[in-house]
Amino acid sequence: MIVGGILLTALSAVILRGYGAVAFYGLVLVGAIQLIVGVFQWLRYQLSSERRKNAHHEKRGLTTIIQAMLYTARVDGIVDDREVKTIQAAVRSLCGVDLPEEDIRRRALQCDNSAEFISHAAKIAGEISISDKEIVVKGMILVALADENIDSKEDRFIYDLSNAIGVSDAEVNVIARELHRPRDSAGSRAAEAASH
Repeated sequence: MIVGGILLTALSAVILRGYGAVAFYGLVLVGAIQLIVGVFQWLRYQLSSERRKNAHHEKRGLTTIIQAMLYTARVDGIVDDREVKTIQAAVRSLCGVDLPEEDIRRRALQCDNSAEFISHAAKIAGEISISDKEIVVKGMILVALADENIDSKEDRFIYDLSNAIGVSDAEVNVIARELHRPRDSAGSRAAEAASH
């Protein structure tokens, strides 16, 4: 859309200067090349093996799980040591990688636009498996509970991200109850659900 607008503006300017035919055919050529590249990329994805597609979806899920935990740690403005250790244990368990606490803290502190992440997650939700979506929710709740208090911002983020990837409030409540840990969080939907 943006490229088309830029091309139309450029075409208008060139036509006004008397170079209409050259500019027109140049723009048509650029447009045709962009179309061919787009079709090629789409075909390559459609024809790729099921194994490659599954690997792509698995990577999307894993990335979303880790990012969700980092954003949960950051969303209340405080990246607590216990949250960092929880993320470290989860990454070790999921990926077999032992990330240093300093790296986790640095990455969490870079997570400053949770609304943008939620929007991105909603766009790729179809590429995340149901089991990975459940792990996203569990990871967020465990990180939020690591400091024994689910802050209202953490709570809102957990539900907003869960809904964005297709997990309902009721499903979040069930997952929270399954985790069944002592809570000290008045007014937190996730903590209230977990304690019932």
